[in-house]
Formats: sequence, C-alpha cells, structure tokens
Amino acid sequence: MKRTMDGPSAEANYNSEYDAGNVRLARQLMKAINAQVPYYQEEVGSLLNLLFLSYLKASESSELSEWSAGYKKIEKTLRWIEAHLAEDISIDTVSSEAQMSRAVFTRYFKKYTDSTLADYVSNARLDKAAHLLSEASFSIAEAAHQSGHRNLGHFYKRFQKRFDLTPNRYRNLMLEQRKESSELRAYVFSTV
Repeated sequence: MKRTMDGPSAEANYNSEYDAGNVRLARQLMKAINAQVPYYQEEVGSLLNLLFLSYLKASESSELSEWSAGYKKIEKTLRWIEAHLAEDISIDTVSSEAQMSRAVFTRYFKKYTDSTLADYVSNARLDKAAHLLSEASFSIAEAAHQSGHRNLGHFYKRFQKRFDLTPNRYRNLMLEQRKESSELRAYVFSTV
C-alpha cells in the first residue's frame, strides 16, 4: 500500500517510523474498543489524543521543512535580484531562476517578503539609486540607469514619492551630511 499526502514535499516527508507508531496506536485503540474493559472510554480517548498529537507533530515538521526550503529559494532569489537590478526583471525570469512555477513562486515570494515581486524590485532599485546618489561620483542619470530605471521622468516621480525628496535634494543632503561628518571627525582627531 502506497502512502500519499498532499503538498510538494510528500515523498520527502515519508517516515516509516511515524507510520509504524501510528499503526501500533491504532491497534491498541481497536483492542480497547473491542475489549470494553472498565474505563475503556478513557483509554480510547487517550489513544485518540496520542494519534492526534502524532499527526500534529508530523504535520508541523512537514510544514517547517517546506517553509525552510521555500525560504532558502526565495533568499537565493533575492540575492539574484539585487545582482541584476540594472537588467529587465520579469516574473518568468525570476521564477525560472528560483526553479519554481510562476504561480508557486508568486505565492512563496508574497509569503516570505510580504510584497509582490514588482513592488520589491521597484523599492530595491530606488534604494540602490539612493545609495549611488549618496556617493559624489554619480550623476542622477547614472544612478537611475545603474539601478535599472530607464525613464528618468518616471524615476524622479517614484524617487520623490518614496523618499519625499527629489533625487537632487537627496544627493545634496547626503553630501552635506558627509561633509559635516568629516569635519566633526577632523575636529575630534585634532583635539586628541
């Protein structure tokens, strides 16, 4: 008799020890029901509780294993996305990279990041652009392009919406902070 379970990791979660233990409990349960000795109802209740507890433990272990495997795939995918922000990123490309179907990937991605792929990529691109703008050597157009933004007007709007500053104002603030920080550092070291 082949054991079946629902879910993507059914074969990986097959556990003959689990089955043997449950068969023993089921036999004890049948024996107690048939014998109907004094307090058999309590024994039946206890055996049913043990069977239920066994099921819960196996189910929790299976879910944890499935969660961990999914998390690792999504974590690897997030690193891939970060490395490819300047490129076009589609759900088909990313789900293929994760070795998942599009539907499964979408479900797992939302579950682990609490975000859609499009929102995640958009925010990651804006964060990268902000980082590049904080370094004096990048123009706004270069920062936009290197972070995967093809339309400069659209980039300006999204950047301002996210950071409540224009890219130019953001860069100027970061440069001011850097200058103040280096002046403070110079002052501290000159007084030591």
